[in-house]
Amino acid sequence: MLPVVIRGQNLEYKPWQTTDMSSIIEKLPILQDGAHSWISKLEEIMVGEQLAMGDIKRLLANLLGVHAMGDILEKAGLDQYVGTAVNDSELFCANRGRVCRALKETFPTNLHPDNILIEPLGQEENPRAYVSRAHQVWRNVTGNDPDLNQMEQSILRSKIQKGLPLTVGSKLAEVVGLGSMEKGVYTDHIAHQVVRYRTKEHDQRQQDQEVVRKLHQIQLVDNKKIKKQALVIQNQAPLDQSLLQSQLNQVQLQSFQPSSVVPVISYQETAFDQAQNWRGRFDPNFEQHSEECYNCGQFACECNSWIEYEGGEY
Repeated sequence: MLPVVIRGQNLEYKPWQTTDMSSIIEKLPILQDGAHSWISKLEEIMVGEQLAMGDIKRLLANLLGVHAMGDILEKAGLDQYVGTAVNDSELFCANRGRVCRALKETFPTNLHPDNILIEPLGQEENPRAYVSRAHQVWRNVTGNDPDLNQMEQSILRSKIQKGLPLTVGSKLAEVVGLGSMEKGVYTDHIAHQVVRYRTKEHDQRQQDQEVVRKLHQIQLVDNKKIKKQALVIQNQAPLDQSLLQSQLNQVQLQSFQPSSVVPVISYQETAFDQAQNWRGRFDPNFEQHSEECYNCGQFACECNSWIEYEGGEY
């Protein structure tokens, strides 16, 4: 149920249901932390809707209590709305400025700048939209325009640069006088560096993908070669075994054949044989004994009996 419903050309006030009020309160920040961010969030939630004074009274009463709600209305100079529902159907927009000033005086923004959270640049977020979003967050929390205060501007720009990729932040740190530039020029520098960073990142991803593709291709070729070699070896294995068996059979066959080598038997010469051999080499008359022995039929130079006879021992 909407707070104020348009009936033709007339506005009809319909108070919020309990469930609608609870849903809105859950979306609002803590009022005690600063009225500006609370008002900004309320306007964001209720954009396009017509709020009545009765809606604001009920909302503040739920958050702060009836007495605190009355104090704020009195501070805003709206005593006629306190303690009565006669004027609750009147539109809030007629008294918005007075109520907001009273809320900001009662609940000033005491939030430390370090506690103002600026979400980092999104992966696909436009860099110019990122800078604009950071400024809007600052205004919603503090109620101030950071470009009108040098200190707030410096703090906000520092937060903006921390939300950028490290490479972009390093490049911006090299720009002389970046912090004192106008908002438009400052935003141009950020957008330029972000675009360059994303372009290089995109090119690097493509190169990495191409390298991975080539590695997969090489691996596939190597796998095919390995499979082909394994198939060849598998087909040749029976042939090698048969050849080996044939060679073994041939070796076994040769081992049973008689050897054609005649064994050489050596005898140890006696002292007498050595003496005769010495005589045969150095006796000039040794070659004269060419007759045959009558006993053994050998030449005299080869017969032991003949030699012994010639030596006088026969």
